[in-house]
Amino acid sequence: MSRQLLRITHTFGTQPFSVTTALDAGFGRGALRNRTLTRPHRGVRTACEVDPSLVSRAIALRPKLRPGDRFSHATALALLGCPLHVTPGTPVDVASAPGTTPMRRAGVAGHRAANGLALELQVPAGLWTNEGALSLPISLPADAVREAATMLPGPELVVALDSLLHRGPAHFDNAVAILSEHLKENLCAARRTRGAVRLSIALRLARHGAESRMETLLRLIGESVGISDLITQGAIRTVYGEIGRFDLTDEATRSFFEYDGAQHRTSRTQYLRDIARYDGARDAGWRGLRFHAEDVLQTPDRTAARMLVRLGRERKRISSPVAKFLSEGRTSSLEPAAPRRR
Repeated sequence: MSRQLLRITHTFGTQPFSVTTALDAGFGRGALRNRTLTRPHRGVRTACEVDPSLVSRAIALRPKLRPGDRFSHATALALLGCPLHVTPGTPVDVASAPGTTPMRRAGVAGHRAANGLALELQVPAGLWTNEGALSLPISLPADAVREAATMLPGPELVVALDSLLHRGPAHFDNAVAILSEHLKENLCAARRTRGAVRLSIALRLARHGAESRMETLLRLIGESVGISDLITQGAIRTVYGEIGRFDLTDEATRSFFEYDGAQHRTSRTQYLRDIARYDGARDAGWRGLRFHAEDVLQTPDRTAARMLVRLGRERKRISSPVAKFLSEGRTSSLEPAAPRRR
């Protein structure tokens, strides 16, 4: 490693930095052209690799934000920890303060913010590198949902809402959970905003309690055929105590539905815990269906039919706007907005 590169690494670590900042710090342009440095955006360098995810590209853009700029729309939701999937190469959303010119650069969708309110989000170090945590200006949760209402496929918008309404470890900043307590109230007050109809549908479909993206998508498959009364994270109990919680339950038919992710097989502890839960539920007179990624993502119609049979119900006709909303994104190629945790 050259002496100049060692100085750069010592000064900036693996955090993204602007070329202008480096020049002002006394580094030469030749050092900044070193092929070891990654160039995630024009005028930005970093000593670490930057994966193509939306979240990583947003964090790498931080040195180019101007006073009053903030991450917004789907980008803000992804940074908030919502497990969104977006189309590959989705541009980074940046909203600029009212009265200023939106950002214009490759890989960025510039917007003019409706207000100057922003949250300084504390992103954990592990999301980017093993160094210090990052502070990023983003739209407030309710504002981010409103901004993204016209851009995200319907199911992804509900995934975001479910995630924000769930007070769990998925969020990168504890302040988000506090703000999300009043999320629905704040959004219901925004009746005249662009995308209000889509936002209204999403709010009707959102639920407290969902603990994962796939759990939300499984529930929405049921919603698409008129199954709208399942309990999220329903507890099955006997006179001896609680057997466990299940993704979706129906007390009337003593039925439960579970999304069975990879961790249910790769973790021995989780595997044994699941066996105990399922055996206990069966002994208590409950019957359930377990679904996998292929059932949810590739054959949703078949999955919906199996849910109806288990519940002993007929398919219900839902309104055309809701049906169209729920079908959005099915034929699109989507990828996680956030990188895998390092």
